[in-house]
Amino acid sequence: MLCLKLIRNFGVSPELVIWDSTSFYFEGAYDDSELVMFGYAVEGRTDAKRVRIGMCMDAGAGIPLTSSRESGKKPDSELVVDNLETLKATFSADYVVVADRSLASVKNVFLLDSKGTKFVAPADDDDCYTRLILGTSDDEFQETDYRSKDGKSFFIAERGICLHRKLDGEERQYESGWFRAIVIKSPSKLKVDEMKLSKETETVDAWLRDVRDNKINRRRYKKLEYVEKRIDAFFSGPLRRYRNIYNPKVISDGNRLDFSWSMDEEALQRLIALNGKYVVISNQMAPVVSAADIFRASRRRSHIETRMRYLKSQLEVRPVFLESEMRIRGLAFVTNLALVVYCLLEHMLKQAAIDESVRELFLDFDQIALTKAKLPNGAEVSHVENALPFHYRTLDKLGLLIGEYHRPQG
Repeated sequence: MLCLKLIRNFGVSPELVIWDSTSFYFEGAYDDSELVMFGYAVEGRTDAKRVRIGMCMDAGAGIPLTSSRESGKKPDSELVVDNLETLKATFSADYVVVADRSLASVKNVFLLDSKGTKFVAPADDDDCYTRLILGTSDDEFQETDYRSKDGKSFFIAERGICLHRKLDGEERQYESGWFRAIVIKSPSKLKVDEMKLSKETETVDAWLRDVRDNKINRRRYKKLEYVEKRIDAFFSGPLRRYRNIYNPKVISDGNRLDFSWSMDEEALQRLIALNGKYVVISNQMAPVVSAADIFRASRRRSHIETRMRYLKSQLEVRPVFLESEMRIRGLAFVTNLALVVYCLLEHMLKQAAIDESVRELFLDFDQIALTKAKLPNGAEVSHVENALPFHYRTLDKLGLLIGEYHRPQG
């Protein structure tokens, strides 16, 4: 209902919708809660339970359209689909959704495409996308007019990609579909990837040398099975891609263990070739939508991150300790509602050409008070105190000279 009111009363008509998620952390046990739970640590905290928040925002106006409060263990890949289903049920006009890689799982890509939802999202690290990047030669890339913070250009190359998905409950039955894939060379990502590669290879080198020089054939490292488990544990998570590059081996002759590794330079060069590159996938197949259009749409995703910062920092709420699940949902709803109002005022200030932030606007109106009284005869009167002509002019420009505010006489 709130979404519909925004659309009807304030002319919000999204053509581009941005989706993102975050978490509210809670202190306490919450053993009986089906909402406050441990789950994926989006911001790195693994010691606190959380409530997941999903949000759809109009990219043009910067106003949240829908928000949801879900169990802390609900993954983004499910949260994004649920949020988009809610948005579609509320607002059925044509729009394009921009989201993070949680949208671009193969399952979600086929699901959203079957429902007619147009989307743009960075692809995950599936092998098919890796092969696509490695198969795109340097001369295929074209420079865009988009620049990084230090003024360097982004480059793009368009490819089609045929994805396959196993049908649920079917033996060896698959569905296939063609999608647009834009391979992007990002100068900012290149810098980050190079630093990450350097740090990770240093970590792997140091661990391998430590095992060889200080641990092998000592204490628990005398056992072949234990060493193999330690290798498996180390080359998991973010470092799993280095296992086939370093090829660690442990061999037993019955008395002692021999620990060694051999570098696969070709595999290392393939990994280096991926630095600074990623794939954006979309089902916008119309020729009028260019590869550059899809790329520029994908870059709009950063806009919603500002709203998420507002949600957690600009909207200050004193520490609150809640036990009732209904009150937890209520707090999350009121916080999201406050964000909608904040963003709506920001949009209205721009439309009215008022060069002022929402925070400054709040400070301007901070001293205003409303006095209400009931007279002995039963009549009710109200009076706005401390309102100056400036306040009335501002409200008039914003179209908010309503309710208890009355245009001053004379």
